[in-house]
Amino acid sequence: MTDLRETILTAMDSVHDMDTTHGDYADAIIAALTGWQDISTAPKDGLPVLLWAECDGWPGKSSRVVGAFHSGAWRICGPVMGEPSGDGKERQWLGEVVPKKWSPLPPPPEASHD
Repeated sequence: MTDLRETILTAMDSVHDMDTTHGDYADAIIAALTGWQDISTAPKDGLPVLLWAECDGWPGKSSRVVGAFHSGAWRICGPVMGEPSGDGKERQWLGEVVPKKWSPLPPPPEASHD
């Protein structure tokens, strides 16, 4: 429970100033607990992240995709091949999206030694 308390306190400290509203605190706590943050805070250096984007043609429907900011737009990342990205890896870009939120990708699983 101490880790959760520290996470919440850190999130609250990150938005605290004289103009902070209860909504600001709530948004910061939600981001800290779920990992989702406003897209305006996402890295724009080509680093792949998890994106929460609305689906074109499907009002009210959203999807999670792995994407990166590349050539002035958010793009869905395909397999590691294609043109170079900001992190030095090559990617295939599958299309553009207009995300609302983002979250860092979790670390990959440890390699099995079977």
